[in-house]
Amino acid sequence: EIERQYSHLLLYLDRLSAITSQAVLVAGFSIVGLSADSLQALGGDADPGSESSADLCTQVYVLLTASATALSIWVVWTSLHTSNKAEQLALEGHQGSVAHASAAIVRQSRTITRVHTVALTLVGMSLGVLSWVFVDHATTFLLCAVI
Repeated sequence: EIERQYSHLLLYLDRLSAITSQAVLVAGFSIVGLSADSLQALGGDADPGSESSADLCTQVYVLLTASATALSIWVVWTSLHTSNKAEQLALEGHQGSVAHASAAIVRQSRTITRVHTVALTLVGMSLGVLSWVFVDHATTFLLCAVI
Protein backbone atom coordinates (compact mmCIF):
# COMPACT_ATOMS: atom_id res chain seq x y z
CA GLU A 1 0.00 0.00 0.00
CA ILE A 2 2.79 2.42 0.90
CA GLU A 3 4.46 1.72 -2.47
CA ARG A 4 1.27 2.68 -4.33
CA GLN A 5 0.89 5.87 -2.30
CA TYR A 6 4.51 6.79 -2.90
CA SER A 7 4.20 6.20 -6.67
CA HIS A 8 1.03 8.35 -6.63
CA LEU A 9 3.00 11.10 -4.88
CA LEU A 10 5.81 10.83 -7.44
CA LEU A 11 3.30 11.10 -10.27
CA TYR A 12 1.99 14.40 -8.92
CA LEU A 13 5.51 15.67 -8.24
CA ASP A 14 6.42 14.94 -11.87
CA ARG A 15 3.27 16.73 -13.03
CA LEU A 16 4.12 19.78 -10.93
CA SER A 17 7.65 19.71 -12.32
CA ALA A 18 6.30 19.79 -15.89
CA ILE A 19 3.95 22.67 -15.07
CA THR A 20 6.82 24.52 -13.39
CA SER A 21 8.97 24.15 -16.53
CA GLN A 22 6.15 25.49 -18.70
CA ALA A 23 5.52 28.39 -16.32
CA VAL A 24 9.21 29.33 -16.35
CA LEU A 25 9.12 29.49 -20.15
CA VAL A 26 5.93 31.55 -20.14
CA ALA A 27 7.40 33.97 -17.59
CA GLY A 28 10.62 34.28 -19.57
CA PHE A 29 8.89 34.96 -22.86
CA SER A 30 6.52 37.39 -21.18
CA ILE A 31 9.38 39.32 -19.62
CA VAL A 32 11.07 39.57 -23.01
CA GLY A 33 7.76 40.78 -24.44
CA LEU A 34 7.80 43.64 -21.94
CA SER A 35 11.23 44.88 -22.98
CA ALA A 36 11.64 48.47 -24.16
CA ASP A 37 12.28 47.38 -27.76
CA SER A 38 9.10 45.30 -27.86
CA LEU A 39 6.98 48.07 -26.41
CA GLN A 40 8.48 50.66 -28.74
CA ALA A 41 7.72 48.46 -31.76
CA LEU A 42 4.18 47.95 -30.50
CA GLY A 43 3.59 51.66 -29.92
CA GLY A 44 4.67 52.52 -33.44
CA ASP A 45 5.25 56.09 -34.53
CA ALA A 46 2.27 57.64 -32.77
CA ASP A 47 2.60 61.18 -31.48
CA PRO A 48 3.44 61.19 -27.77
CA GLY A 49 0.51 63.49 -26.90
CA SER A 50 -2.15 61.77 -28.99
CA GLU A 51 -4.46 58.99 -27.93
CA SER A 52 -4.46 56.33 -30.60
CA SER A 53 -5.52 52.75 -30.98
CA ALA A 54 -1.82 51.81 -30.82
CA ASP A 55 -1.65 53.37 -27.34
CA LEU A 56 -4.69 51.41 -26.23
CA CYS A 57 -3.31 48.20 -27.73
CA THR A 58 0.00 48.81 -25.98
CA GLN A 59 -1.74 49.27 -22.64
CA VAL A 60 -3.85 46.14 -23.09
CA TYR A 61 -0.79 44.19 -24.21
CA VAL A 62 1.23 45.32 -21.18
CA LEU A 63 -1.64 44.49 -18.81
CA LEU A 64 -2.14 41.01 -20.27
CA THR A 65 1.57 40.22 -20.50
CA ALA A 66 2.40 41.54 -17.02
CA SER A 67 -0.50 39.55 -15.56
CA ALA A 68 0.68 36.39 -17.34
CA THR A 69 4.19 37.00 -16.00
CA ALA A 70 2.97 37.48 -12.44
CA LEU A 71 0.76 34.40 -12.54
CA SER A 72 3.54 32.30 -14.05
CA ILE A 73 5.96 33.38 -11.35
CA TRP A 74 3.32 32.50 -8.74
CA VAL A 75 2.91 29.07 -10.36
CA VAL A 76 6.67 28.47 -10.27
CA TRP A 77 7.02 29.52 -6.64
CA THR A 78 3.94 27.64 -5.45
CA SER A 79 4.85 24.48 -7.37
CA LEU A 80 8.37 24.42 -5.98
CA HIS A 81 7.15 25.17 -2.46
CA THR A 82 4.43 22.50 -2.67
CA SER A 83 6.84 19.90 -4.04
CA ASN A 84 9.40 20.60 -1.33
CA LYS A 85 6.82 20.47 1.46
CA ALA A 86 5.26 17.27 0.13
CA GLU A 87 8.63 15.54 -0.13
CA GLN A 88 9.59 16.73 3.35
CA LEU A 89 6.30 15.54 4.81
CA ALA A 90 6.58 12.16 3.11
CA LEU A 91 10.15 11.59 4.27
CA GLU A 92 10.07 13.05 7.76
CA GLY A 93 6.46 12.57 8.77
CA HIS A 94 4.72 9.96 10.86
CA GLN A 95 3.04 6.74 9.70
CA GLY A 96 0.63 7.53 6.86
CA SER A 97 2.35 10.78 5.99
CA VAL A 98 2.85 9.71 2.37
CA ALA A 99 -0.92 9.50 1.95
CA HIS A 100 -1.29 12.88 3.65
CA ALA A 101 1.40 14.40 1.38
CA SER A 102 -0.34 12.96 -1.69
CA ALA A 103 -3.69 14.40 -0.64
CA ALA A 104 -2.14 17.81 0.01
CA ILE A 105 -0.34 17.91 -3.31
CA VAL A 106 -3.50 16.86 -5.16
CA ARG A 107 -5.43 19.75 -3.60
CA GLN A 108 -2.73 22.29 -4.34
CA SER A 109 -2.03 21.03 -7.86
CA ARG A 110 -5.63 21.77 -8.87
CA THR A 111 -5.16 25.43 -8.00
CA ILE A 112 -1.74 25.53 -9.65
CA THR A 113 -3.14 24.01 -12.85
CA ARG A 114 -6.00 26.51 -12.96
CA VAL A 115 -3.73 29.50 -12.44
CA HIS A 116 -1.32 28.17 -15.06
CA THR A 117 -4.21 27.81 -17.51
CA VAL A 118 -5.21 31.43 -16.87
CA ALA A 119 -1.61 32.55 -17.47
CA LEU A 120 -1.50 30.67 -20.77
CA THR A 121 -4.84 32.21 -21.77
CA LEU A 122 -3.49 35.68 -21.02
CA VAL A 123 -0.44 34.99 -23.17
CA GLY A 124 -2.75 33.91 -25.98
CA MET A 125 -4.75 37.10 -25.58
CA SER A 126 -1.59 39.23 -25.66
CA LEU A 127 -0.57 37.45 -28.86
CA GLY A 128 -3.99 38.36 -30.22
CA VAL A 129 -3.26 42.01 -29.44
CA LEU A 130 0.07 41.75 -31.26
CA SER A 131 -1.68 40.18 -34.21
CA TRP A 132 -4.27 42.96 -34.16
CA VAL A 133 -1.53 45.60 -34.37
CA PHE A 134 0.85 43.96 -36.84
CA VAL A 135 -1.43 41.85 -39.03
CA ASP A 136 -4.61 42.84 -40.84
CA HIS A 137 -7.78 42.39 -38.79
CA ALA A 138 -9.32 39.71 -41.01
CA THR A 139 -6.27 37.51 -40.52
CA THR A 140 -6.40 38.17 -36.78
CA PHE A 141 -10.01 36.99 -36.60
CA LEU A 142 -9.08 33.91 -38.63
CA LEU A 143 -6.15 33.12 -36.31
CA CYS A 144 -8.34 33.53 -33.23
CA ALA A 145 -11.01 31.28 -34.73
CA VAL A 146 -8.43 28.59 -35.49
CA ILE A 147 -6.91 28.77 -32.03
